[in-house]
Amino acid sequence: MQDVPRQATATETTERNGGRASRRDEILRIAMGLFARNGFDGTSIRDIADAAGLTKPALYYHFSDKEELYEHVVTERMTRLNAAMREAIAGSDDPVEQVRLFVLAHARRMDADRTGWITARHSFHSITDPERRERIGRMRREFEHMLRDRFQDAMDRGLLSSEVSATLVTRMLLSAVNDLARWMRTDGGMTAEDAAQAYLDVTLRGMGARD
Repeated sequence: MQDVPRQATATETTERNGGRASRRDEILRIAMGLFARNGFDGTSIRDIADAAGLTKPALYYHFSDKEELYEHVVTERMTRLNAAMREAIAGSDDPVEQVRLFVLAHARRMDADRTGWITARHSFHSITDPERRERIGRMRREFEHMLRDRFQDAMDRGLLSSEVSATLVTRMLLSAVNDLARWMRTDGGMTAEDAAQAYLDVTLRGMGARD
């Protein structure tokens, strides 16, 4: 009589899947650090596998290629970032105050996760697959549009000058804040939030915001 293979219990399946998920998370964390330090093009699958203590075939069990791995790194980070920005602006219905809340929350998250920030910012254009670029680009646009819509609302209500387009001022402010991760020292006595507050003051006063 032929033995019938024993079916895994729900607990065993959960433990096995949980271990697999944990290993993937560890690989993503390691890859994020390497991408941030060496850039996308300067990081190979061999580099990631060696840092994770895996063979290349074992790494390919979790991710089909380097671009898929990078997409997972950025998608996970952008999902959490966009959720945090929505939560931040929900604290007010004044669009000028929402601009402040958004930018300061943005800067705080940069301080908390500079490695992830650098990874997402500097390697996007290395992605060659158009579908992956579009998926990541859609999340980046969602982030930008949240702030742009706050500026546009404030302009429409007459709370800020409309002499400059909402898109232009949004990109100017985000570019300035995003660049903090590149040059600001963590031990320099100023946080990204401090610098973002100064950028906000200059920007909003220049647009006629009342204190």
